[in-house]
Amino acid sequence: MLSLLSRLPQSLIAFAFILLTSGLPLSAAEKNVSDSNVKLTLNAKPAYTILKAGQKQTAWMRVGLTGFHLKPEGDRSPINVAIVLDRSGSMQGEKIEKAREAAISALDLLKPDDIVSVIAYDSDVNVLVPATKLTDKEQVAGVIRGIQANGNTALFGGVSKAAAEVRKFLDGKHVNRIVLLSDGLANVGPSSPGELGALGTSLKKENISVSTLGLGLGYNEDLMVQLAGQSGGNHQFIENASELADIFRREFDEALSVVAQEVDIKVNIPEGIRPVR
Repeated sequence: MLSLLSRLPQSLIAFAFILLTSGLPLSAAEKNVSDSNVKLTLNAKPAYTILKAGQKQTAWMRVGLTGFHLKPEGDRSPINVAIVLDRSGSMQGEKIEKAREAAISALDLLKPDDIVSVIAYDSDVNVLVPATKLTDKEQVAGVIRGIQANGNTALFGGVSKAAAEVRKFLDGKHVNRIVLLSDGLANVGPSSPGELGALGTSLKKENISVSTLGLGLGYNEDLMVQLAGQSGGNHQFIENASELADIFRREFDEALSVVAQEVDIKVNIPEGIRPVR
């Protein structure tokens, strides 16, 4: 069993391995795999379609997966997302205003059966919207509009509480993601890149990814990159607050485009062929 990847967007993911053969014909093959949870095309193509008989040869075989393109209003599995907003003192003014607008705008991409939670942190961490189905977008938007900036930056605590909310509806077949926005340095609780990276590693084992959005020039890039990278999420640098809405929507679009997770490919090797690697 070859473990291929943890997330599969609507694009081609491929890998190659080497076969040691003894004069066997090789041909390309393609098969659709589609059920209620998986929408993929599996294809395999050898580097050479004809090999010499009577002697051992090494040949490349390319195996790929293509995710089916989902229709804009097509059926997809619900996503489980926690929005974490830094509301520390450095976020005052345009930053917190644009952060609120971006988070509310992202809600428009979601469906009523998607799971959403909202967490905000300064010196303390508050779960403003516990994990719930998004049946009332306006209520959630109203809570986000009320977020004000003040205090220090309990970033570790914010992500930890977000993870606790995601766990309430944790499902290995769905996208479970935390989207974190911060403009500064973690200065309350665990605050080193190593500690945040370790948190990311532990969350990845639970199939929870953290995407980090760093706003402005003052945030700890190493910390945010470690957290995102170790958890299997994305990291984005946002120079100006005016870019927040576009980046938020891009991150949500990427989460919504995942068509399969925890994909494994099993290769059955016939007699006369053995894998080299």
